[in-house]
Amino acid sequence: MPRFLAEVIPRSSWPPAASSFAAEVDSLFLAITVVVGVWWVASELALVAWTWAALRRRHSAVVTASDRRREGRWILRLAALVLVCDLAIEARGHGLWARIVAPPPRTALPIRIEARQFAWLVHHPGRDRTLGTADDIELQNELHIPVGEPVEVRLTSRDVIHSFFLPAMRVKQDVLPGTEARRWFVATQAGSFPLACAELCGFGHYRMAGELVVHDPASYEELAGERTPIGVHREGES
Repeated sequence: MPRFLAEVIPRSSWPPAASSFAAEVDSLFLAITVVVGVWWVASELALVAWTWAALRRRHSAVVTASDRRREGRWILRLAALVLVCDLAIEARGHGLWARIVAPPPRTALPIRIEARQFAWLVHHPGRDRTLGTADDIELQNELHIPVGEPVEVRLTSRDVIHSFFLPAMRVKQDVLPGTEARRWFVATQAGSFPLACAELCGFGHYRMAGELVVHDPASYEELAGERTPIGVHREGES
């Protein structure tokens, strides 16, 4: 059902699915929506039906022990059904989450991103594909990556809590001061996509709108050669 809905719902109503995890994340999201939606509709219909039936029968306000036992059995049955649905969702999402938080492939391209009020400072490795060397490239509010290649973003915050959000990649990660969070993904589609902060981080929060540019491999190599390196930036400094 979720996969069917993903095909039926107009793609214009969703961000493009442009990463290796995106389709599975969408499918899980729709599964949760369907389960919760079915339960909500069933609950509302049952509430209306039982209220209507009670009014027609003009039940006494006195609740007997038999009524309580019958009520208890219904509560346990419905609670068991809810638990089964929760376990089914958990089983479906566990494998996906395990892959999302797993260590990246050894060939993943590392990119360091520092969040601060109110911008993203992005350190790209140069042609040597290693951070902390003289050919690193620093850009503000611009994240450039190659298509079809694993990328690991290493996220830190200089001041307050931010939330790194790439809707098209289905990547969202809170960024806390004093810690480094890492996420990896593989972009499957070249193009330009929004980069946003999903945490209200101050009066200038709206200014933390950046751009993710996914290049084909050749143009990414050209970019690394065209931009001016920032000089030596030692790995681990922040």
